[in-house]
Amino acid sequence: GSLPGGPVARWDGNAWVIVGSNLRFSASTLNVIDFDGEGPGPERLVASRFVDPFDNWDSVAVWNGQTWARTNCRNYHNLTLVADMDGLGPAPARYYMAGAFGTIGESSGFEPVDAGSIGAFDGTVWHPLGTGSMGNQNSTELAFGEWDHDNNPATPRQVICGSTLNVLNGDPCGTLAKLVDGHWLPIMGTRTYSAYNIEKSVMMEYDADGSGPQPPRLIIGSQFEFMHQVPAVSIAQWNGTQFSAMGAGLGYTN
Repeated sequence: GSLPGGPVARWDGNAWVIVGSNLRFSASTLNVIDFDGEGPGPERLVASRFVDPFDNWDSVAVWNGQTWARTNCRNYHNLTLVADMDGLGPAPARYYMAGAFGTIGESSGFEPVDAGSIGAFDGTVWHPLGTGSMGNQNSTELAFGEWDHDNNPATPRQVICGSTLNVLNGDPCGTLAKLVDGHWLPIMGTRTYSAYNIEKSVMMEYDADGSGPQPPRLIIGSQFEFMHQVPAVSIAQWNGTQFSAMGAGLGYTN
């Protein structure tokens, strides 16, 4: 049966227990993040929803151990990610959100931040992720992933974004872009269109040989027959230079 008091619950080993009673929305995603890295602060639970927050309450909230705290964000979004982008560097992990917005952090008394459809939350305020817009309020869906592109855990991880738009900073680039030194660039360096429904894809890192010599690859799955002109049915792998198919693929439905 249902539990009264809130939409998030934890299992204590014997029964479900409500986590706070002041969360004003049904959570679409839950993420765990340590905002201060190796600092003394505990891990935090972040809840978000994927619907338009018309009730004047945030779409992202953080559990601080006693109550759900607002993040001053009421943006429509369709994807969240927790990642430590600088590898073994000093920066802690951040909470990333992608969706249909040009600015983020606009809530009562707070100035909005130009974010270009992707924002990063450090536990206190929102920041843009790179320069150049991967979309705007008309770009309702994005795909978002990160991976160890140079097989070196000490260096920053690379972020890849798929968008409904084909423009970055006014320049045609196709529908896939990578974040390089804080700037969004076409994934292959030139204007190349990727695949049908790339903005609805899933992305994840996969290291086929574990601790072996082969570097990890970025796997992209969606509804397509080609990935950057390479025949690949609904799933493809990116090695940092080129795309390739993964066997016969997974089937395709248009």
